Amino acid sequence: MKKLTSTSLRFITAALGLACCLLTFNAQAQSQYFGVTAGIANGGTYSWDAANWSVSAGTSSGPFTFNWTPGDFARFYGGASDNYTVTVNASEQNTGMYLNAAGATLNINDAGSGLGSLNVITAIQGFLVASGENLYINVPITGAGGVAPESSGSLYLYGNNTYIGGTALGDSGSTLTYINNNNSFGAASGAISLNRGAGVFSVVLATAPVTIANNWTDLGTGDGVNFASSASCPVVCSGTWSVGASGFLVRNNGASTSPLTLSGKISGSGGVTFSGANTGTIIVSGANAYTGATTVGSTGDTAITLKLGAANTIASSSSVIMAGGTLDPDGFHHAMASTTLGLTVNSTIDYTSGAAELDFAKSSALTWAGTLNLKSTGGGNWNTSGDNLVIGTDATGLTVPQLGEIEFNGTDLGDAGITSQGYIIDTAQVPEPSTLVLSLLGGLGLMWNLRRRAV
Repeated sequence: MKKLTSTSLRFITAALGLACCLLTFNAQAQSQYFGVTAGIANGGTYSWDAANWSVSAGTSSGPFTFNWTPGDFARFYGGASDNYTVTVNASEQNTGMYLNAAGATLNINDAGSGLGSLNVITAIQGFLVASGENLYINVPITGAGGVAPESSGSLYLYGNNTYIGGTALGDSGSTLTYINNNNSFGAASGAISLNRGAGVFSVVLATAPVTIANNWTDLGTGDGVNFASSASCPVVCSGTWSVGASGFLVRNNGASTSPLTLSGKISGSGGVTFSGANTGTIIVSGANAYTGATTVGSTGDTAITLKLGAANTIASSSSVIMAGGTLDPDGFHHAMASTTLGLTVNSTIDYTSGAAELDFAKSSALTWAGTLNLKSTGGGNWNTSGDNLVIGTDATGLTVPQLGEIEFNGTDLGDAGITSQGYIIDTAQVPEPSTLVLSLLGGLGLMWNLRRRAV
């Protein structure tokens, strides 16, 4: 089923949107319906390779006495809540498939020979799963084509897939896409595209630790991807990311034991918003070159830590906007001479790995809102553990009101100062360098007077 549907269909009713999707498959492909004369039984196991199909361009009522015609579009139905299995014993050419079985779960399994696969012969084809239903594809998806999870059910890409045509997430509907191996999204040469529209997330759920080598690209206007992995299922994305001018959203709503790592280069003219709601972590460690703003947190999704896993990973970003999340420099020195620091709501910079430094551009022209907490869970008080925050190159890097919104380890609100080199200090713990000099000179003067009196 070739995907040509406009993204505007998301605003139409679900029923009409699904109907439109079903009309977009490859014009040369016809539908074949799977079934058996006695009806699909809950818990039943059937063969794809047997005469269990309607004729090409058939109907859901059968008769189901024909063999599969290579290159057709496969439709699976069944009774209410039927859970059944269809086994595959060969390479079955197809142009996508559709599960609409009133809350059913369908497993596509190998017949035991190790030869079973689904061959997507051309273009990106729709794999549709109706709402409340689950389609487990446990055999490899192969071929020159690609996969587009569609509709609003759950699609499990659990085969060792080798298809090369790419994966289109979010073209139509809010499908939940589950992955459990490094090749769930096919060959690394096939890109993963996102096209759901501004502020809308495609959801990827990992049920095992995975490394995704595919490149990612945003085809829409401010699309997003939400990783919602199971516990102890970290995800590493080693491919590159292409960010459009309207920006891109990355969310990790997985368990706290399932960090998301973006080790591939992020590039583009837009910004990136990192968010999450389950105290998770997103690690960026590539030589990133996107030039838009980096936003840490978003409304309702501020329980996220953005960890900078290598030096200068966001140095090309025009601004870092603390919007409720936590920024962790991870023990590195980040020189960001052209990157300002913004604050829109209570946020944290947490120096978890000991001595680290964040150097920002002068940010006094920005209006801050909320409290910025500087903390050091790596040990010691922030100002005495070797942690540094530098804003600008002199004492004008922040305004007095901005300094009044900084606290240290949850205390000393309003005691922040800035040195003549732009270093932020806690004046309640460490006097400014000028004070130290004056104290030293005063002490020397006192010693001189005492010496003179003693003579």
